[in-house]
Amino acid sequence: MNMISRLENLQSGMVAVVGIPFDAYSSFIQGPALAPAKIRKAWNSGSMNLCAESGIDLETHPNFVDLGDLDIAGAPAIIEKIEKSIDELLSHGVRIIS
Repeated sequence: MNMISRLENLQSGMVAVVGIPFDAYSSFIQGPALAPAKIRKAWNSGSMNLCAESGIDLETHPNFVDLGDLDIAGAPAIIEKIEKSIDELLSHGVRIIS
């Protein structure tokens, strides 16, 4: 994901979904890195929607955005890249779901 090009559209208080496809330090089982793609597949499966119990439809809500996954493949300092990317979002006042 190229977050820098998408930052100009972000406003303080927005909620951003950011996938972090990383599980290299899992103790026993690899697989959590696949979760962001599987969650998005479920969102778009047709068997669910992004409506909250209050009636708000997050799919069309202007303060909810899915920024995709962080592009961390092959990064030499993955943890630092994740931290820098999340810090950049937080500096814009964005609330993050990852």
